[in-house]
Amino acid sequence: MRILIFFLICTTFCYGQIEESPQKLNDSAISIYKNDPQKAISILERSKSIARAKNQIFEEARAINGLGLVYRDLGEFKKAIELSKQSIEISSDSLLIASASNNIGVCNRQLGEYEDALTNYLKALEIYNALNEKSKEATVTNNIGMVYSYLGVNDKAIEYHLKAKDVFEELDNKK
Repeated sequence: MRILIFFLICTTFCYGQIEESPQKLNDSAISIYKNDPQKAISILERSKSIARAKNQIFEEARAINGLGLVYRDLGEFKKAIELSKQSIEISSDSLLIASASNNIGVCNRQLGEYEDALTNYLKALEIYNALNEKSKEATVTNNIGMVYSYLGVNDKAIEYHLKAKDVFEELDNKK
């Protein structure tokens, strides 16, 4: 009987660990953050802790960048920038670095830090171009056009908006 109870406890514990994988937690949080940002923050914090304990650097960086996205949407731009910078510092994954750079650029733009926004957008764009990530490339190109528009550099703004439009049309993903 003791062996059976021990087996049930071990099975339950192990199953719980599978359900608490950082990858699943990150995916879950990103899927709900627009509708329930506080719950997403809680899930991402848990994911970050588990990933750190398991030395899963990519998933830890992903959780931190996810927190940056949530805080950006909540209007906490300085906190979002710090989180995305932390994500970049620990990650070697190009797509994650591009995503974090784009997030920082969005926050810079919202704060009126247009030159910093351009720097971060251009960093993201370079990575997306190298990886042939067309949809993300188009989004960042459009973001660059917005910054040039805010700066009053209309020729550049139009140039970047048209580039983005062409890529979106090519992908049949008109925005």
